[in-house]
Amino acid sequence: MTKPKILIVEDEQVVAADIQDCLERLGYAVVGTAASGIAAIRKAVEAQPDLVLMDIRLKGAMDGIETARELHAHLDIPVVFLSAYADAEILERAKGVCPAGYVLKPFDERSVRSAIELALHNHPRTRRIAGDARRLELALNVVEDGLIVTGPDGCVAAMNHAAEVLTGWRREEAQGKKIAQLLPLVKPQGGLAGNLFAVAAYEREPQVLSEGLELVTRQGWHRRVQGTVTPLIDEEQRLIGLAVKFRALPSQATREAAAPEPVLLASQRLPGRLVEALALELVGRVEKALKRLTDADTPGGPEWQEIRNRLAVAGELARRLAVYGQLGEPAMRPLELNSWLAEVGPLATLVAGNPTRLSLRCENSSLHVCADPMRLECAILGAIAEMCSQPDGSVELTTGRTRLLEAFARAFTRLEPGEYASLQLVGPGLPQPVWASLEHDLRSLVWPMSGDVHLEKTAQGTCVEVYLPLAAGEEKR
Repeated sequence: MTKPKILIVEDEQVVAADIQDCLERLGYAVVGTAASGIAAIRKAVEAQPDLVLMDIRLKGAMDGIETARELHAHLDIPVVFLSAYADAEILERAKGVCPAGYVLKPFDERSVRSAIELALHNHPRTRRIAGDARRLELALNVVEDGLIVTGPDGCVAAMNHAAEVLTGWRREEAQGKKIAQLLPLVKPQGGLAGNLFAVAAYEREPQVLSEGLELVTRQGWHRRVQGTVTPLIDEEQRLIGLAVKFRALPSQATREAAAPEPVLLASQRLPGRLVEALALELVGRVEKALKRLTDADTPGGPEWQEIRNRLAVAGELARRLAVYGQLGEPAMRPLELNSWLAEVGPLATLVAGNPTRLSLRCENSSLHVCADPMRLECAILGAIAEMCSQPDGSVELTTGRTRLLEAFARAFTRLEPGEYASLQLVGPGLPQPVWASLEHDLRSLVWPMSGDVHLEKTAQGTCVEVYLPLAAGEEKR
């Protein structure tokens, strides 16, 4: 029988050696040791262990919990934590990454063997369940109607992409919220409709969302909908949740017709912070221009020239806001990144809010890519706005060439190994919800340009890297 392969992640060399001796006595094959999170991920990619035995407290930017999260997300390798710490805060964080086991130091061979054997036994079943859930998610996304499934308490457990688009809620944000909050229904003539979700749960009978009802989206738009609310009853006749299926009716006859169609593309979500920053700058410039206009004595003097300059910048900001709100399919064209950054630099400084909060550095050689300039601008400026909005937030933006090794490309991106043009933003640490939202939105903007995005925690805070394919022939320079 093949020995199970185990990777040890422990930053104390003597302790790592003791663990290795213990595992080998128990009959396991130790495929390597790593002293940091980054080293652990690299070795896991290379060695493909069956299990990782991970110390929680690691030196460097990533602790054991963050490393386990990356291993679970990208390599699907079970992790057993090995730690001397068992306080409530650490246990709560550890639970968030779904470890396969937890062993307290000092440990004995029996407890280590038990944890490893249970983890190896349960992982195929866990993987199968996750695979079934993923297939279900993909199947739900094929359906054109909006689908939302709740638990017995009426809180959202799952929803498909169509439901995201129709309601204006992202599934990550909707998770755990009451169904009535996601689907507030009103009568066209005004007033709330009855709570059909509560009725369906109480009477155990399907309820119809009639054509006369309007859904108020998260953005405040009204759209006519129709659908059904079906109670989910198990074999023991217990209510285990609700299934809500709904679709939008033609919008000409609704109040939505007078408003722009709300789209849940990240190209419109990410600019939220960016639009806010530019709008404030726009208002400020117009107000200052009007004040100058009031104070100016003679037309044509220096004050009038300053007014024209301010209004010209205000007009450009207004044009940018309009473009950001209408991003669609990528309009790809040849682009030299350093020249592009020089053009975007003044606008990036405005978005940062203060010239001292942003520094730009360019690669010495040219970087030719094929990209959508406005989509790329929206992604980079949106990231700058988000990072600079954090307390004491400042950003260093650098262009360069990056060679993605096979192990890194396979673990962290959907790109092939090779050389890419890169834009790197180093800034403050981000709260987890902001981190997840920024990563999702940047990828939604960059993926259509055949690029990718990688976010990583560093000693300084957060590093965001945007990779774009180099133009033909450029990679050989």
